[in-house]
Amino acid sequence: MGDREAIAAVARDYLEGWLESDANRLAGSLHPDVRKRSVKDPVAGTLDLDELDVLPWLDRVRARDPQPYSREVEVEILGVYDHMATVAVLSEPFMDYLHLARFDGRWLIVNVLWQERPS
Repeated sequence: MGDREAIAAVARDYLEGWLESDANRLAGSLHPDVRKRSVKDPVAGTLDLDELDVLPWLDRVRARDPQPYSREVEVEILGVYDHMATVAVLSEPFMDYLHLARFDGRWLIVNVLWQERPS
């Protein structure tokens, strides 16, 4: 499997693991120091971020049922350079931008910036 295919597979494991409440699949896509961030209140004019560390994130996923959203997901690799990549993931509930890095041949997500999509 080439880099682009491996990167796309990690992005799918990330979102499909979340949708299916499969914390093991989700965890396999994440670097242990990954952070998931979103703007807390985009219209407030503050610089506040919501930030989630990996262990509480995975605990939340383990504790809930699979999500009721469509399983249709668009994965677009925006760029790959040497040992890093940026990927856009569009799903029914979210728009996510992922930053991945390659560690000993394995691609892992190191940062997620996301927001909810309008219903």
